[in-house]
Amino acid sequence: AIDLAKFDWILYIDSDESASAGLVEEVRRITDQPAIEHYMYQTPNRIIYNGREILHASAYPGYQYRFFNRQSGVHYKGNPHYFLKFDKKKFTPGYLKNPWYVYVDDSDTKIKKLQVLQDALDAKDQTWRQFLRWSVFNKLFGIVKILVKVVLLYVRHGFKDTLPPKLELARVKYKALLFFYLMKQRFWGPLSI
Repeated sequence: AIDLAKFDWILYIDSDESASAGLVEEVRRITDQPAIEHYMYQTPNRIIYNGREILHASAYPGYQYRFFNRQSGVHYKGNPHYFLKFDKKKFTPGYLKNPWYVYVDDSDTKIKKLQVLQDALDAKDQTWRQFLRWSVFNKLFGIVKILVKVVLLYVRHGFKDTLPPKLELARVKYKALLFFYLMKQRFWGPLSI
């Protein structure tokens, strides 16, 4: 899709997401400038839960490369949700201030086992170093980080403008299940869908 795009500037938004009015204006200002300051921009996200903007969540600040100029030679590596590949030394990224919105509801508490299996299969060819760093440390540290951050968020901000605990726990369950599949794949044999 990047190769087929008519223009060089691309704002990537999923079908269950939208751009805030502030983000649209910020993008417009950047694309209207004759000189390009940054070819890549990290964009913050905000969660909308049942029509209400969530001000506090363990996933914040959730920056991703969502706005970029394809003259940078950018391309997606694997699943678009994983990472955007480009030369970070040559194209220093900028940061946008306004968010894109991610819409969630109570159905997002259900773990999609097929997606977790696919994520584990994507990591099947890891070296031992990659496995220890990404599959072991990153997953276990991520679980602990979410739990600690959630407790601190609820103590500090209460529950009114904070993501409900069931949705935060769904993130923990996802990481725990992925950790299990990654261990199973590494030590007990290949996974299958």
